[in-house]
Amino acid sequence: MQNFTGWKPVSCRRENCLSGENNEAVQMCLDPVIAIGTGDHPPPLYVCQGCSDQIKQDTKSCHLVDVLQPIQQMSVMCENKNCRSSDKVAVCTSFSMECASYNGNRPTRYCGQCHSIRHNNRRGGDHVYHLPVDNLWNMTAETRNYIVEAIVSLLQEAQPIADKNYKETIDQHIRTTLLDADEQLDS
Repeated sequence: MQNFTGWKPVSCRRENCLSGENNEAVQMCLDPVIAIGTGDHPPPLYVCQGCSDQIKQDTKSCHLVDVLQPIQQMSVMCENKNCRSSDKVAVCTSFSMECASYNGNRPTRYCGQCHSIRHNNRRGGDHVYHLPVDNLWNMTAETRNYIVEAIVSLLQEAQPIADKNYKETIDQHIRTTLLDADEQLDS
């Protein structure tokens, strides 16, 4: 597993938070009256589970929205505790709150079998999930061209600052190589 923290989890912003140290925000309140009244902060007001429960008790009309936490470790194996697949390699990352609720409000990685069970037509059809890109050579020529352009663009951003002529030469070489391979495949 790789450790990567792109952004820190949002902590509870309510004054006199009930949770103490473990106060990762799990819900968000957009009501300005509640946000200003519980901490003198404008909306959105991020609250931990304890503060969320307290606000629900104090205010019957409060609308709280679940907050998705950042992925702390990118698992290569299925994170479904009830997974029965023989191939437990993760192929899907689900960003829906229903799936994230099983994983501490963090996006959940699923193997192929668990993904097809969780995200079929009967349930999970409205979930947001990410799958790997299909084989580049099985795509249409137009789609393949878009992917090549996107890769070249990302490579330009990722390279350290270098001589402009060097970059142009590399770009030209990459495009020529990929387009030649594309033409040979189409022939």
